[in-house]
Amino acid sequence: MKKIVTIGSITVVAAILLTYFFFKPELLHYFGRPNGAIVLGEKEEVQKTLSDVKSKISAQENYTLKESKINDKKVLFLSKTTAEALNKRGLMNTVKRVKGPKGLEIEKLITLPAVPTGKGILFAREDLKEGATKSVESEQKLITEYKGDTIIGEGSRFPGENSYVMVSDDIFASIKAPEKQLTVLLADVENGKSLIKLSDTIDYINASLKPWK
Repeated sequence: MKKIVTIGSITVVAAILLTYFFFKPELLHYFGRPNGAIVLGEKEEVQKTLSDVKSKISAQENYTLKESKINDKKVLFLSKTTAEALNKRGLMNTVKRVKGPKGLEIEKLITLPAVPTGKGILFAREDLKEGATKSVESEQKLITEYKGDTIIGEGSRFPGENSYVMVSDDIFASIKAPEKQLTVLLADVENGKSLIKLSDTIDYINASLKPWK
């Protein structure tokens, strides 16, 4: 009987180990340990950076954004298709001001607001709303509707206190601004951020990503 129990225990341990090694990224996510990263930068620089650690990347998706600068702040334009894909991954989050030591609360965005015909949706911090609205209208001839402070990622925003403008795919194609590559990745390490080396052309933030389907 003891021998049977021992063999059974070994089988269970082996099954756990196999599950861990074959599904490690997903398990890390479910245990609340970040195993992903969001990388934003020049296309060539992002690709070069990720090629150096490709053996550690278990899955990735690439998106094109456009970047405009307002003084020392950034406005990132994203198409509705890209916004929907990021939100499906659980990466669009709303920042709310609350009472307490932290003063902030991050909530998953359940549904993206509808994009009005010929307009854009502005996501920005309250104190950046007016400046971003005027600049986008002046530079891109685009009127926006403000829909709160929504960011890409969790717990942090890209450097520069960015604002985001979501537009229809057609309007996105007409936006005159430099293109940036945004890559969402899952890694077979506990902290995807530790894989990426920050440079002048790379911005990134941590994110605890949903398992790939």
